[in-house]
Amino acid sequence: MTDLELDRIEAAVGFALPAAYRRAASATPFRPIGRDCVYWFFDDPASVVSETLAPLSDGGFDPGGLPPGLLAVGRSAVGDLYLLDTRDEALQVFTLTHDSLELVREWPSFDAFVSDWVEYSSVASERLEAERLRAEEEWRKRRRLGWWIIFVSIGLPLAAFLVLSAIR
Repeated sequence: MTDLELDRIEAAVGFALPAAYRRAASATPFRPIGRDCVYWFFDDPASVVSETLAPLSDGGFDPGGLPPGLLAVGRSAVGDLYLLDTRDEALQVFTLTHDSLELVREWPSFDAFVSDWVEYSSVASERLEAERLRAEEEWRKRRRLGWWIIFVSIGLPLAAFLVLSAIR
């Protein structure tokens, strides 16, 4: 996100964005894994603002019980909302569970959140690449086997025909 977009988020949510969040949002440290999108970190101001002001609104959740100063920063794969506590110096990251609507501390700091997701993205990307290479090798083996089957099923009868023709 740009500085202007981050300023718009601040204006919309009514509190200052922590410097660590601004750095991460500007750098977009998270990358897609394969064809998957990066859902765990919102990369557009509209998502940050709408989920901050009305978290889990698609599920009828009333955010009235949430403490002020929580900034929606992303979603888990199961739809839980990640909330950054901007009032806390450590910038803890909480999960607002979509099923029980509990606020659960997941990371002791925003830096730990970013670090975990960057590491996860890297490991998952490496695993995906290894799986792709394995699948390619498997395909090559199957293709070679297919050619051998074709050669044997056509070549042996043809060779037998030629030998029998030559004998006669």
